Amino acid sequence: ANEMTNSFMLEIAGQHEECLSQIELILAAPSVDGAVLYDADCLHIRNGRKERGLILLHRSIESGMQEYSLFLSDPDLDPLRGTSEFEELMKELESSSAKD
Repeated sequence: ANEMTNSFMLEIAGQHEECLSQIELILAAPSVDGAVLYDADCLHIRNGRKERGLILLHRSIESGMQEYSLFLSDPDLDPLRGTSEFEELMKELESSSAKD
């Protein structure tokens, strides 16, 4: 978690490439949880890397991040809204949530 804090600090300081490089190192760890993946997803999207962000959003959901209402309301995900990939992912998540 400390590494993610450092990455956010780099982003705030405007060091976007360094921030994303550090995040990729964090994501290489085998035990990355869904919340960390989601934070990384948001950072990538904010930096114009929508495709990488979508991949990380998928991974975060697979790793247990099932916050459907957050996904629908988080402004960081706005660039994904309306894309077929995002809409399909939300439909899958909604239907799996309805089964629980």
